[in-house]
Amino acid sequence: MRLCYLFHQYHRAIEFSTFAEKYLEGVTATQTVVQFYFYDCLIRTAIYPFSDRKRQNKIIQRVRSNIKRMKKWAHFSKINHCHKHHIMQAELLRVTGNFDDSLIHYKEAITWAQKSEYINDEAIANELAAQMYLILSDWDNARLYMYRARQCYLQWGAIGVVKFLEERYYQLFEGIMGSEKNEEKILIWFLLQKHHKRFPERFYWIVY
Repeated sequence: MRLCYLFHQYHRAIEFSTFAEKYLEGVTATQTVVQFYFYDCLIRTAIYPFSDRKRQNKIIQRVRSNIKRMKKWAHFSKINHCHKHHIMQAELLRVTGNFDDSLIHYKEAITWAQKSEYINDEAIANELAAQMYLILSDWDNARLYMYRARQCYLQWGAIGVVKFLEERYYQLFEGIMGSEKNEEKILIWFLLQKHHKRFPERFYWIVY
């Protein structure tokens, strides 16, 4: 379900979502439930433009229900859920044509994801913000946010997604990516920083 979404296979992702929903009762009160409603929302907003009016109305109802759940969870645990709530809200605003408000929520999502160190969700928020700027024909900001998304995915270790984005949005990446050696340095440095936060007394490497 998540992999299908990350690789933009939205209609296949819907099939997995429908299948997974049948078994949610077996994983009650776990992060699996949170992840399900989060990605279910993103998947449905992704297929919204390709759906007929009747299905669009059902999607909006479903997304609003998912957002209501996430808002409740965010109230009790902002660090784990606030950024997800902002991403979901941004997507609802996007598909309903409220582009300016949508961008505000994407940026809030990025800020909260950074605070909470959810690098994977920070990547998604940046990618979606870039797509929003593409809709607005703002190429400079689209390029900026897509590059940030790429860096977050790279730091997360999602190399397959990085390559997918580079191929799909190659026009945005032209002329702004460094050499392969520099990209490796960025990834190594990020991993060392994470290691330093967990084991500061062991942090003695220097990357040249």
